[in-house]
Amino acid sequence: MSANGFADSNKIQVTDMASNKLKFKGILFAVLFVVTLGLSQDSLASARQDLHQIRQLNKQVVTLYRSQKYAEAVPIATKALRLMDTVHKPHPAVFVQTLNNLAELKRKMHDWVTAEALLLRSLKISMQFLGKTHPSVPVICNNLALVYENLEKFPEAEALYQRSLRIREKNLGADHPKVITLVHKLAALIKKRSQQNM
Repeated sequence: MSANGFADSNKIQVTDMASNKLKFKGILFAVLFVVTLGLSQDSLASARQDLHQIRQLNKQVVTLYRSQKYAEAVPIATKALRLMDTVHKPHPAVFVQTLNNLAELKRKMHDWVTAEALLLRSLKISMQFLGKTHPSVPVICNNLALVYENLEKFPEAEALYQRSLRIREKNLGADHPKVITLVHKLAALIKKRSQQNM
């Protein structure tokens, strides 16, 4: 207010300009939010569709695996993994399953190096996103131990069997058949190592 009690016209103009800027920013934010939301919904729908397709491919892989048609299953598993690699935020459990499927096929076909790389990647993702004691971890450790046995990397295989055993004992109990099977695998590996050292 001026000394005569009237509003200062300069202050009113500045206040009006600030108010208009705030209104403009608010409108701009709202427009950007709506556009982003629309893109997010499109991206989300696309990701859901991709995950559905990956799950279907994984089912085909499992069916062929059970029929021991490993060579036929590899291109399908590879396609699923390529598609998984394009998904912006893949579901960790599906990603791990996809990697494990291809790794197991490669292991069955004696492609130890590829199987090892896939299993290491799967183990990293599983531990990071699903947790160190998630049921997928001992499965991956077990499969990786089998690869290391075939590569004659016995200390690495033994460490992975022990890790798998600790997790399974904790999750399932010492009397569970999977735990007992692991104990036998570990004992067989230790026996094999001692025979090689003689």
